[in-house]
Amino acid sequence: MSMAKDRARITVGVLIALYSLSAMPDDQAITYHNGNRILGYCESDDSTERVACMAYLAGLADMTEVIAYSTDAARVVCKPREVPIKQLRRIFIKYANDNPESLHLSAASMVRAAFTEAFPCSR
Repeated sequence: MSMAKDRARITVGVLIALYSLSAMPDDQAITYHNGNRILGYCESDDSTERVACMAYLAGLADMTEVIAYSTDAARVVCKPREVPIKQLRRIFIKYANDNPESLHLSAASMVRAAFTEAFPCSR
């Protein structure tokens, strides 16, 4: 992927995150989105919602990499570089549909669980 596409993807992710922060009621300020909301975006027929889903997933995948390389935290997700965002979307949809009892949890925790299951690190 080109640097311009990478920058555009990051910019979209940041804008969506900032919008999410400003649109959340005070009582949801800690988790922002739950699994139900992101699954709804990911499965939507609306292209804007699908883009929001993929930007959210890409942002979390990027943040997982940043945390892994900038802290001493144990690495739990070892996603190959060449995984396209559309594949991340399919992975999350499958995980969410296979674990409906978790949909009320934070979307970030569900995404991390989906990526950990799909891309475990060798121990």
